[in-house]
Amino acid sequence: MTSTINPLALPKGTRKLCELCQKPARLQCPQCRVTFYCDPDHQAADWVGIHQEVCLHLAVMRGPCPPLALQADRDAHRAQTRLRLEELQGVCREVARGKLGEGRHQEALPALQLALACGLEVFGPGALPLVPLYLMLGRAYMGLGRLGRARDYLSEAEWSVLQNPGCDRVLLHQLHRTLGCLHTSTGDLDTALFHLATDVYHATEEFGLDSTVPCGGYFLMAEVFRRQEKKLVARSLYSQVASTWHAHLTKLCEPYISSGSAPTQSAFDHTQLVETDRMLRTMLASEEEEEEAEEVPATERGHQGVLLCHSLAMLWFLAGDAQQVLELGRVALQGARLAPDHGWAGSIQGLLRLVGSDPEPMQTQEPPGAHGPPDLAP
Repeated sequence: MTSTINPLALPKGTRKLCELCQKPARLQCPQCRVTFYCDPDHQAADWVGIHQEVCLHLAVMRGPCPPLALQADRDAHRAQTRLRLEELQGVCREVARGKLGEGRHQEALPALQLALACGLEVFGPGALPLVPLYLMLGRAYMGLGRLGRARDYLSEAEWSVLQNPGCDRVLLHQLHRTLGCLHTSTGDLDTALFHLATDVYHATEEFGLDSTVPCGGYFLMAEVFRRQEKKLVARSLYSQVASTWHAHLTKLCEPYISSGSAPTQSAFDHTQLVETDRMLRTMLASEEEEEEAEEVPATERGHQGVLLCHSLAMLWFLAGDAQQVLELGRVALQGARLAPDHGWAGSIQGLLRLVGSDPEPMQTQEPPGAHGPPDLAP
């Protein structure tokens, strides 16, 4: 009689190892009783990072496998185990994605490591479904400043793509964007621009010229050009990103403004909302900084700042945050009144009326989680 071995089970006679560092462990999770840690700090880090979300899943996955005599039963058990592994990987990916979007890179690592372990069991090394996990791990380690580890995971991603010719453009754009970020972090700006341009090419081919997806690549290229003191090129790219997002958000808001109703649920998930807010605010801050440096009078300032404030107001309107709409919309309205040629005042006033007010302009405040540079997850 043979038995099916659970791929995540801990065989008898082996030393129990810490979930995070693989050192000999002396602490056991009191709930699932199948996860071990070398010290309380690692136990706390894993609990915050992922364990609280998957504790019950792990109790089932790592539990003892019943002896199965029939081949049909063993096949059914293997299929069920694979399905559970895929479900566990999906949970870990979503948790990690949210934490990365909020800049909580250290907390994202336990979820990513567990997702990768599940993926390796399901798909094997070098499989394309592992590439997004390698990219997320690369982003997490870049966020922590551990560029050597980030490079290791991105090398794994490149190798997997090379092993699978005909890889779809979505994955290629994600890979090149993350490589562009890595080379920007290491200071190899020319190589960074090459990867970011390749990212924009694949994103445009897949999603179209008017899509917001390539905007992340354009924005990152603009940041590189700013570091190279090529401000005119950077400003041109900023303008393209701002115009694309403004047109996209205007299209999304038009049905609500026409009907006089407000969204009942957010049009963006939290990660996309925070990342887009960071990108637009970064461009707005750059615009204001340049205008102040050039001592441009308020009455003569360009429309870019108005466009960005209007975009931010629409973004938060679609997210259902009336306070953000009021604060950003008032600033946009003030700028639109100083530069009436663009005809945005009516649209901004309509947006403000939908959230119940149109008072005098006031200063904006950053939303929770909007500090730091944009992560721009592909």
